[in-house]
Amino acid sequence: MYLKNIELYGFKSFANKIQLTFNNGITGIVGPNGSGKSNVADAVRWVLGEQSAKQLRGSKMEDVIFAGTENRRQLGYSSVSITIDNSDKKLPIDFSEVTVARRVYRSGESEYSINGSNCRLKDVQELFFDTGIGKEGYSIIGQGQIDKILSSKPEDRRDLFDEAAGIVKYKKRKSVAEKKLLEEKQNLNRVSDILSEIEKQISPLEKQSKVAKEFLDLKEQLKIYDINIFIRELEALNKEKEDYITKEQTIQHQIVTTQEELSSTKEKNEALENEIEALKDKIEEEKESLSQSQLNNEKLDNQINIINEQISSIKKSNVHIEERIELLQQKSQSTLNEKKDLLQQKDGLAEGLSTKKVKLNTLETEIEAISRSISTSNQKIETLKSNIIEYLNEISAINNKIQRYETMQEHITIRKSELHQKYLKVSKEEEETKIINEEEIEKYKKLINQINQVANEKEHIEKNLNEITLNKSQNINDYNAKKNKYNQMHSRYDALKNIADQYEGYNFSIRKIMEYKEKADGIIGVVADVVKVKKKYELAIETALGGSIQHVITQDEHIAKRLVEYLKTNKFGRATFLPLTTIVGRNQYTEDKVLKETGVINKASELVDCDHRYNHLIEHLLGRVIVVDTIDNGIALAKKYKQSLRIVTLTGEILNPGGSITGGSYKNNNNFLGRQREIENLQKELTVLNEAIHLLEQEKEKIENQENDFKLKYEDLKINIQEYKLNQNTSQINLNQRKEALQKLEEEKEDIQKEMAELDNQFVEVEENIKELNHTLDQLKENNKKSEEAIETINKEMESTNKSHAEKIEEVTELRIKISSIEQELNYIKTNIQKLNNEYESGIQEIETLEQSLVKHTEDMKEKENQILVLKEKISEGFIEKKEKENQIEALKSEHENKVKAHKNYIQEKETIIERMTLLDKESFRINTRKERIDESIKQQIDYMWNEYEVTYHQSLGLKKDMETNISGMKKEVQKIKNTIKALGDVNVNAIEDYKKLVERFEFLQTQRDDLLEAEEKLLNIVIELDKAMRDQFKEKFKEINQQFNTVFKELFGGGKGFLELTNEEDILESGIKINAQPPGKKLQNMMLLSGGERAFTAIALLFAIQKLKPSPFCVLDEIEAALDDANVERFARYLHKLSKDTQFIIITHRKGTMESADALYGITMQEKGISTLVSVKLIENEMI
Repeated sequence: MYLKNIELYGFKSFANKIQLTFNNGITGIVGPNGSGKSNVADAVRWVLGEQSAKQLRGSKMEDVIFAGTENRRQLGYSSVSITIDNSDKKLPIDFSEVTVARRVYRSGESEYSINGSNCRLKDVQELFFDTGIGKEGYSIIGQGQIDKILSSKPEDRRDLFDEAAGIVKYKKRKSVAEKKLLEEKQNLNRVSDILSEIEKQISPLEKQSKVAKEFLDLKEQLKIYDINIFIRELEALNKEKEDYITKEQTIQHQIVTTQEELSSTKEKNEALENEIEALKDKIEEEKESLSQSQLNNEKLDNQINIINEQISSIKKSNVHIEERIELLQQKSQSTLNEKKDLLQQKDGLAEGLSTKKVKLNTLETEIEAISRSISTSNQKIETLKSNIIEYLNEISAINNKIQRYETMQEHITIRKSELHQKYLKVSKEEEETKIINEEEIEKYKKLINQINQVANEKEHIEKNLNEITLNKSQNINDYNAKKNKYNQMHSRYDALKNIADQYEGYNFSIRKIMEYKEKADGIIGVVADVVKVKKKYELAIETALGGSIQHVITQDEHIAKRLVEYLKTNKFGRATFLPLTTIVGRNQYTEDKVLKETGVINKASELVDCDHRYNHLIEHLLGRVIVVDTIDNGIALAKKYKQSLRIVTLTGEILNPGGSITGGSYKNNNNFLGRQREIENLQKELTVLNEAIHLLEQEKEKIENQENDFKLKYEDLKINIQEYKLNQNTSQINLNQRKEALQKLEEEKEDIQKEMAELDNQFVEVEENIKELNHTLDQLKENNKKSEEAIETINKEMESTNKSHAEKIEEVTELRIKISSIEQELNYIKTNIQKLNNEYESGIQEIETLEQSLVKHTEDMKEKENQILVLKEKISEGFIEKKEKENQIEALKSEHENKVKAHKNYIQEKETIIERMTLLDKESFRINTRKERIDESIKQQIDYMWNEYEVTYHQSLGLKKDMETNISGMKKEVQKIKNTIKALGDVNVNAIEDYKKLVERFEFLQTQRDDLLEAEEKLLNIVIELDKAMRDQFKEKFKEINQQFNTVFKELFGGGKGFLELTNEEDILESGIKINAQPPGKKLQNMMLLSGGERAFTAIALLFAIQKLKPSPFCVLDEIEAALDDANVERFARYLHKLSKDTQFIIITHRKGTMESADALYGITMQEKGISTLVSVKLIENEMI
């Protein structure tokens, strides 16, 4: 198995579709930084199910989709597929080539597929279990993961070793089993809690049930008494009601007569009231007209007064305007005089300002020259000070180094003394260990001879057991296969039987009739129940029958009629019935030549088998239907016989008389005719399988007896071998310990000698360094002294220059203040001149405006005097009109008083009639009130009977009984019963049904609890078995990985040693794994103290060890050798070639040594900014050329 190709589209920087094809061996992927090489490794990790965007160097999963560039739009989805050659069938799938694909859209939707079929992430993960391939396996090692293997916690390395040990699938199964076990426990707890609660409820509910039954008996007695009291009281109330109805009719006649008399009086009174109202309205109109006339005269007087006031106001305003004009003329002359004085002051100040500015420019030039001189001197001083600080820092650093070197000399001397003592002690231990080791070797040889003798005998028994195991395995496989097949077929049989019995797929009305079949005689069944058809004709016949396949067959038309009534009554829908006594066959075709036409199979009725008594029914349904093989032959036949035939094809098309064609796909798969045939076939097959299973069970028992006999013998030998091997292992362990001890002692002696030589060299080197540092220190002190003297000389020269600079600056400051004062005064004078100009112009404009106002006021006064004359004429006319209106109002008032006197007489007459009417209404109201009370009593009685017993008056007559006691006696009996019911207390009538249901539920839950306990025990056993299998396998594989790691470590490093340790040997499945490494010539130390290259090489050694022990089909390495030097890269490349015999390597690299070892190279570049493209070079082909 190997990786054939990778196809990428829209993944990160691969905007275009890219396909990389691989062969066995080593393929290198190279290219400049940022070209997208590592995206290839990310793509493989992603397609194998990586869910963490962080692992793919992104923040969210959308980041893997091409995001676009300045010239290219972003893509809507990303797709990656890998194709694996599976010709050796290592993957558990029946394909020689497997393509796994993954696609993700910007909307967040994601999909996986295997060989083009959509699947789940779980399916992809399970496909690669224990192959080393997968996002958590050791087949994809990305940037930074090498260092992560060593620097992470021991517990975090479990995934790598679990995959290598092949226990991942067991862990997954264990996890699933534990999850199910937890669910079963939770279900068991729930069921137990419910049972506990139900047990508490049963006893009280049983008591309530008994009380409820007694309560119902008493309620029945109460009902009988209440009904009889109700009938007697209702009859008495109805008689009383009839008497009141007669009285009411007499009163109503009197009321009608009185109402007619009242109506006549009302009409006369209303006519008079209308006349009075009309007079009132006319008087009011005249009064309002008079009032309006008076109001108009007053308004005219007011207007005259207002105009007089306006004339007076205009005269006063003219006086003020004349005074204002005189004042403005005086002010204008004063403004002109003040402006002349200010212009003279301005000319004098301007001349003084010019002289002072010339002097200021001269002084500023002198100050600038002095400042440049001071700045130059300050720069020199700062440079010298910086030099002094540097000299002091260097002196301090050199003194620290000298002190550190002297301390190192002391430590070297002490360490040399310690090493000399340790060397003497190790030499003595080495001699003692060699003597003990020779004695142990002799003991070991004797044990090997004893083991060989027993092993030969054991081998003979194992052969026999293997043969039996093979036979047993074959028997079990055959048994399981047949048992599974039997169970599947039996499930199918039960399902079909259930569907057929319940008439699933049939109309609701048909199912209801079939349920009713047991209660009613004469129902034979539906049409599908009485016919049998060969499988190849089923679709054609079912199509020909159409809806009639669900028609119900009955013995006669009377049964059909009764069933129609049954459907109507219960509102179950409609159905068609076929009574055998009324159905007759249709005329058959008279032309036999139709049956000889091309493609014609036969008449539909001839292709159906049924009981002879249904022949005429089948002829009725199918007698005129022709079955043909194809639709083309059907169309030709229909044309030939002028569209007069009803034709059905084997694939279900219908050609109807008249030319219409029906066909297409079916929405459902209700094969009514095929159900019974399939049920019968399944019955036969189940019988055959049952017999075969019985024979296999007998054979299994015979094989197990033979196996048990051999196992007993085998166990005896096994115990003997275990005892011998235990002694052998003890001896071997002792030998290994002695050997390791000797090796450690030898290595320790060599390490001591090497370290002492290194210490001597270090001591000499330190002394030379101290001499060099003392010489440098003297030079620095001399330089520092010279710099201090130069600073002092420059400071003396700068004192006089600074004094002159300060005096000049002071003089410039005073001059600038004077210039500023003159400029402010000039600005003030300019502002005042401008202000005076504005005031003068404003005054002239105001004088012109006031003169215009005087002319306008004179014209307004003349106009207003004319208005006063017109208004006085109007007032005179208004007084004459007012006198006429007053005379008209007096005449109308006299007529109104006469009408009011006549109205009072009519009112007195109306009040007399109303009093009589009121008395009649009171009597009528009293009668109606009594009637209503009687009706209310009747309604209350009826409502009580309905609410209490759901009984109407007519229904109660049917329950009436002759009772000797009167109503009073019956009411006493009712009270006694009610007291008895009250004594029962609160009654739960539903307790009877609740108690019954609770008992049934209790029994059901007890059964459920027993089933859950059994399931829990089974799951617990599964977890224990998986745990044991994982422990044994991990222990064995961990030992092999450890040995292989040490071997690979020595090969890559050229010596040294590396080994693995469990942090918790008691719990090896959850224990962390510690990595120990000792490069050649160094002590065993913590991994974090190794250099970056050593750590990377150690991690590579571990990965190579796992690959060597359990090769993965292919491995993707992303710049894992980046931290190695050139020599180690060559070692890495050589070892990679050794592993490439069993594993295909795709390596992303920058290193020349790795590139040279590759069989093929792919180049990844970015010819277009932000888009990765591909270049390929086949190195093997070039070498052959």
